[in-house]
Amino acid sequence: RRSSKSLKASKIFVHLYSHGASVETTVSAQAMKNVKITYHIYPDGKIDVKHQGAPIMDMVRFGTVLTMPREFDSVKWYGKGPHENYIDRRVGARVGLFEMSVTDMEHHYMRPQENGHRTDVRYMEIRNAEGEGLKFTQKGELPFAINCHHYSIDDLDKATHIHKLTHKDMTTVCIDLIQRGIGGDTPGNAMLREPYIMHAKTKYSYEYSIEVL
Repeated sequence: RRSSKSLKASKIFVHLYSHGASVETTVSAQAMKNVKITYHIYPDGKIDVKHQGAPIMDMVRFGTVLTMPREFDSVKWYGKGPHENYIDRRVGARVGLFEMSVTDMEHHYMRPQENGHRTDVRYMEIRNAEGEGLKFTQKGELPFAINCHHYSIDDLDKATHIHKLTHKDMTTVCIDLIQRGIGGDTPGNAMLREPYIMHAKTKYSYEYSIEVL
């Protein structure tokens, strides 16, 4: 997750078409090299995103992080829920259509840590009180996973106790292809099991669309 702090764009190409435009970027970071992100932008404002790359070391997650104003607090998704679930902790979750606030999606562990994840998401809408917002929709065969918080990932990393993790005037939205498992299925043993490890040199690729609501 920390690779995003050192992101550097090495190439950017812009192509204009009669039906819109595309932006192709190549970025590198501490744990990944030559990550390719392509945005196809259409006249109606819809954006198709393709994100692909291979880590040079074992990874925690592969995805996209966006920041929105705090007012975007209502989340609806079609995927696993209603409670948080992970790739190695989702048997008890069911696929359905769920809706709750960003705050209610969070799980407040005494020691702040990754929380509120939902897997197998086909689409997600996030709106403000006026019903305005964004819709993220799966493209292709692979669903995505989501997290929504009123603090940044960096805030979550730094907090040492739940009372030190304060909500801010922001909404962080994570649209991930995958996040590694959380392990710990036997007492005193936090070892991750296959196939829930994100190994180095594994190629990851997924696509989704963004629409304005």
